[in-house]
Amino acid sequence: MKNQILHWPFLAIIMILFNAKIGFAQNILLYKNSFETPLIPPVSTCSIDLDNNQVNTLWGGTGLGIGGGGNFQQLNTIETIIIQGTQYNDPSGLGANYCIGMLNNANLQNDKLALTLNAQMLPFLNLSFLLSPIDIPNCGGPFGLDTAEMNLKVYDTPGGIFSFASPGTILDEDTIFGNAPGLTPYTFNWLLCSTSLDISNSLDSTITIVFDLIKSGYAAIDSIEISSSENTSIQSLIQFRNINFFPNPSNGEINISMNEFKNEKIILTIIDSFGRKMNEFNITSENTSLKLGLPNGVYFAIIRTDDHTYTKKIIIER
Repeated sequence: MKNQILHWPFLAIIMILFNAKIGFAQNILLYKNSFETPLIPPVSTCSIDLDNNQVNTLWGGTGLGIGGGGNFQQLNTIETIIIQGTQYNDPSGLGANYCIGMLNNANLQNDKLALTLNAQMLPFLNLSFLLSPIDIPNCGGPFGLDTAEMNLKVYDTPGGIFSFASPGTILDEDTIFGNAPGLTPYTFNWLLCSTSLDISNSLDSTITIVFDLIKSGYAAIDSIEISSSENTSIQSLIQFRNINFFPNPSNGEINISMNEFKNEKIILTIIDSFGRKMNEFNITSENTSLKLGLPNGVYFAIIRTDDHTYTKKIIIER
């Protein structure tokens, strides 16, 4: 198993465009959905700013990619959270208007979400998604919050037929560790999580990914992106660009070097540990020196290039 968690808690436009070729490796975008263009507008049903209609009623077929999927299977209730309603606060803005909510409670029910895709005969599956603990006021809640953990299993699904009752052979699995709860039970504290899973033993390249929240009573996911690849890890894409920050820790001034700078549009955003944007810069050369003007603390530097997004944790101490 090849697991890489990209530790940035917040990012407005986040996903790696896997359908581009990096060096000699092939990456194919199978599925991508930021959950912003529903089939019908989500409305409050069982709770304020919570729509408990079936996922496919709101989101079936709305994703991008050539994996042949787009319709989910769900076990129990999977809710759509209306972020911009009256109940919730998203200081980072990463969740935008909507996201998907899941329950983890062995005494009540354990929600699961599954997506079946054709991996296009490539041996590795790369996944990225936003994850945040969050609670709901009704619909049986509140359920209590903890640091979010999501278990991911990828099953061999010959012919594309999958059921939770008989899921088939597990090809690989990983557990993703998210952030701690936000400032209130209804404040999002997003973390962008990424991992690679080995699907090389699939019989016909048709696989099913199952999302299963295993820690925190309730949590949300958003901005799912799934690709198949010849690469064994998303980390290899980051190493290819060789982006360096120094010194780190810094006294407030930091240097950035990019080994593969290609005169492209590059934006650097500095956020704090609560996802608040502190600074934003346009990077115009291979080597750049910036005065951040920030107090001592831990921050996250998010670099967006034409085709990728990267993060670096930076520490300021004087």
